Amino acid sequence: MPRSRRQEPDSTGVRGLVAHQGRATIHDVAKLAGVSIASVSRVLTGARKVRPEIAQRVRDAATHLGYEPDLVGRSLRRQETQTIGLVVADITNPFFPALVQAVEGVLRGAGLGLLLADAQNDPDIEAGSARLLAGRRVDAMLITPVDRHRSAATVVEASRSVPVVQLDRYAADEVHYVGMDHDGAIADLLAHLRDGGRTHPALIGSDPSVSTSWERQLAFTRRVAALDPAAPARVLVGSYSVEWGRAAAGEIMDRWPEVDAIICANDLIGVGVLQELRRRDLAVPGRVAVTGFDDTLLARTSQPSLTSVRQPVTRMAEAAVRIVTGGALPEAEHLSLAAELVTRGSSVP
Repeated sequence: MPRSRRQEPDSTGVRGLVAHQGRATIHDVAKLAGVSIASVSRVLTGARKVRPEIAQRVRDAATHLGYEPDLVGRSLRRQETQTIGLVVADITNPFFPALVQAVEGVLRGAGLGLLLADAQNDPDIEAGSARLLAGRRVDAMLITPVDRHRSAATVVEASRSVPVVQLDRYAADEVHYVGMDHDGAIADLLAHLRDGGRTHPALIGSDPSVSTSWERQLAFTRRVAALDPAAPARVLVGSYSVEWGRAAAGEIMDRWPEVDAIICANDLIGVGVLQELRRRDLAVPGRVAVTGFDDTLLARTSQPSLTSVRQPVTRMAEAAVRIVTGGALPEAEHLSLAAELVTRGSSVP
């Protein structure tokens, strides 16, 4: 492969190109910029400040040569991989791709990579995935625990080897957690329904072993009695699925025909509810208002479009990354961030 041709200095202050072959090295950058290798390293890593004119010459030389830092070598020297592990409970749940995208975007902005594992709603797979990521020497780990009881040991074990944040869901009180304010979200939903004249709501949740479903159920039973003393009993729990939404909606309308609003623990359940109400020729929102959680694509494309709680996924990702990259804290930090209620045709005539 022929060597590149030597060229004259340009207006950027670079002294002249050196002939090089193959991938440019830090030595090539130093020679072209007319500085020491140490100066190049300081500029490109930001380890120490250098004079602005030197920094500019180094950046110009690196750009011209197409120089890319040897991240593998740097990681070995620092005992870091510049990679964060993420274990999600179930990638087929429409909420989790949005969460993964938010985390990856925050990490990319910080110059960090992502290793992703799907626990497939199985605590045993989750435990194996966490151990695998730890074995890959990730610098930190984010976990959305499958089960608020059975996942605790996995979360604690992982936290003994790397910084860990429980994201969206929790299982271990002694480990950092970043999620949504479920109580505030339920309060907003009930206020919205009350303002629309809905006074007999019901809740369709998922397995209470999932912390998010458990938090939403607790908030509902705690707050709804002020609206309707009989409402706390109108709670059905099953799974985060369209099929469960259909089955639960049918049971609710058979057992409690007075129900005029159904709060669903996620959008998958909400879509199933809409399907069953349509099958029964019950008008939405005329006869029954329906709301969901997570504000996924399903909420925007369902018929009618589904009122849903939008989780602050970007702020959650930013907070989780800040915690795991900011060094160990003296005690577990628990953050609950406010969500946004997005009203649509399923609850607004």
